Amino acid sequence: IELDTADFDWEKHDVSYLERNKFREAYYSSVLNAEFSTWKRAMQAVQTQDVRVEYNSWKQFKKNVPKMLPLMTDEKAGVPRTAFEAIVETRPYGPGGHLMFLTPPASKLRENLKNGKSMTTMDFSETLRVVPPPEKR
Repeated sequence: IELDTADFDWEKHDVSYLERNKFREAYYSSVLNAEFSTWKRAMQAVQTQDVRVEYNSWKQFKKNVPKMLPLMTDEKAGVPRTAFEAIVETRPYGPGGHLMFLTPPASKLRENLKNGKSMTTMDFSETLRVVPPPEKR
């Protein structure tokens, strides 16, 4: 990562696409429109197109990710550390390459997209957990 040294006049640029709901709609659309791939075929498929690979549990995520990608496999508050709303995004073949999205099942993504609009931030964050919360003593 390199720090950009060019000045940027935020007042002269339309950054409304970064508003929460607009960003989420566009992002989830990109994720859901990516070609579904199995863990086995993902590295081959991402060479020609954006792909989405589903994980059904934290155990499956931790088992498969280290075999394929140099990504962090720990979690914070029950969500993969590098995730946005339980979606981990990477470009396995470097800058300019196609995206690989590691996601919960598509039905869960659609539910997250809907819930993120209607729930409080705190309630919504609990729905994103991949790892169950620790038991209270």
